[in-house]
Amino acid sequence: MLKKIACFFISIIGCRFVSIGKNNKLIKKGTVLFRNTKIVVKGKNNKIIFGKNCNIKGLRVLILGDSNLIDIGNDVVINASKIQPTIINAVGGKTIKIGDRSLLSNNIEIHTSDYHKIFDNNGNRINPDKDISIGKNVWIGLGTKILKGTKVADGIVIGAGSVIAGDYANRNTIICGNPAKVIRENILWRN
Repeated sequence: MLKKIACFFISIIGCRFVSIGKNNKLIKKGTVLFRNTKIVVKGKNNKIIFGKNCNIKGLRVLILGDSNLIDIGNDVVINASKIQPTIINAVGGKTIKIGDRSLLSNNIEIHTSDYHKIFDNNGNRINPDKDISIGKNVWIGLGTKILKGTKVADGIVIGAGSVIAGDYANRNTIICGNPAKVIRENILWRN
């Protein structure tokens, strides 16, 4: 069973939390408003952390396997819907970090895995699962796909419908497209 749930959240509307396995934890560091959220954990020693003052609507989380971590920072807003939820999936003992004050729209997908293993002729896996790191104050537009191994620096705006894979180290830029590339530098945005 997920630990530290019911007595801590100020509001849980239309939410479902399911844990199959041992020592899985859902931790909140402050006030969190959940609406239409579903979290499913299958494995052991997994952890989901929500920072202070998060506003979470229309989130779907799936964790498969052991020792995965999803760490959502302070003041994060996920504003999705039942029809077009934002999906965060952690697999293979990996970590997904979303920095403070980030804003996520609807129909976003974040995945640490390709889900199907591919091997070379020697039997070595060539598509390993990888961590994802999203910086502080990042705005992710609707329909964006964030793939395994992605690193996004602070202050970036990701345009709607983008596919993000790789290292986006330049702060305060707008990235957009498939594959995503920098289209504007030296920007600031406020939530």
